[in-house]
Amino acid sequence: MRIIIQCLLVALLMLPLVSNAQSSDVIRAKHMISQVDKGLSRVKRNDTNTINGYTEKLKQAKEILEAETNKQDPGFREVAGQWMATRDKLYATLEGWKTQNAAAASAPKPKQSVTAEFEQLKTKYQLRNRPSLAQEADLKTSQAWLNKMLNLYGAQWQQDNQQIQQWYSNGQITKKQYDNFQHWVNTTWHKDIGQQLEQAFVNWSVALEHQLTASENWLKLTPDDYNKVMNTAGGPHLPRNKQAIADAKNLVAL
Repeated sequence: MRIIIQCLLVALLMLPLVSNAQSSDVIRAKHMISQVDKGLSRVKRNDTNTINGYTEKLKQAKEILEAETNKQDPGFREVAGQWMATRDKLYATLEGWKTQNAAAASAPKPKQSVTAEFEQLKTKYQLRNRPSLAQEADLKTSQAWLNKMLNLYGAQWQQDNQQIQQWYSNGQITKKQYDNFQHWVNTTWHKDIGQQLEQAFVNWSVALEHQLTASENWLKLTPDDYNKVMNTAGGPHLPRNKQAIADAKNLVAL
């Protein structure tokens, strides 16, 4: 009888040891699963190295649980359920990344700023940046100036307005920049250029009319009118009047 009691005591002492060994494995697996679950809540998108580490940790936890002998224990079933939930969370995280990456790839690219180009386009209409013409310019220089000014006033101005409209429609310039261009270029400076061209034509017309009047008077000269002939062709008058006739031809050519 004494021997039987001693055997029962030994058996009772052994039971907790086996149970504790199994519970420690389950607890370790549970801890690993909890680490992955918490980490998935903080992981950054496309951090594949961290995800690979979590995948390996879940794999190890699965191996521990599969090796557990007492799979009917409520504690085991709870941890097994946590493992499956965490696995699903990991899959959902990967799917979320996939969706976000696809959305980012298809999203319209940010519009490139064109502030420097805008300022360069706008300021060329300012007086100090327009083509200049010296008062004594020759025909070739005057024609070049006139062509540049007419282009700036006409074709170039229309082209720049189309560019401004495109930039504004694309969101590459602000409403303030758009209104600024409308006020200064289209309202103020474009009008100034037109007036500048108009004044140049007025000056040329006055000079041409003056020279035509002088030419008519020269045609009325007679050889016996010595004083008038000398005042027209004598001394320094002749080269000066020849240049005046040449300038008149240039004005007509313009």
